[in-house]
Amino acid sequence: MSRLPHPLVPAVLALCALTACAGVGTPAAGDAPTPTWPDSRWTVVALADDTGRLAEVRAGIAIDLAFDAAATRVTGSAGCNRYSAPVTLEGRGLRFGAAAASKRMCVDPGDVMAMEARFLRALGRVAVAAPEGARVALQDAEGGAVMLIAPAPAE
Repeated sequence: MSRLPHPLVPAVLALCALTACAGVGTPAAGDAPTPTWPDSRWTVVALADDTGRLAEVRAGIAIDLAFDAAATRVTGSAGCNRYSAPVTLEGRGLRFGAAAASKRMCVDPGDVMAMEARFLRALGRVAVAAPEGARVALQDAEGGAVMLIAPAPAE
């Protein structure tokens, strides 16, 4: 004589299947994991203006950050010149030391030097990295916006 399964077995199996598909255990948008910085490259998408509001980096101006293998130094293009700065990481904390930059003068696009100066000043204000999906908001110690970065396209 074969025995029929308990009447709740199909309901429990259906509930398990639905729970697995619902993404249980995945972080919420606000709980995105801290980015992996070593050997990573990022493009600056927006910089805070003088009022503290993020403004997109103008098309034609490339500002990026490339972290070394130990994530102790960042290098890249500040818009016109190359720069390098020491980095200190601790959890979500991210601090850049004084940046050294080459001293070329660029005239095209016309506001590239102002954007570069704003970026180099902004590095010194960064205190926290707050992931926002694939992008990361770099903020000051009070949580104010400093810049928004996104993973750089593969070369």
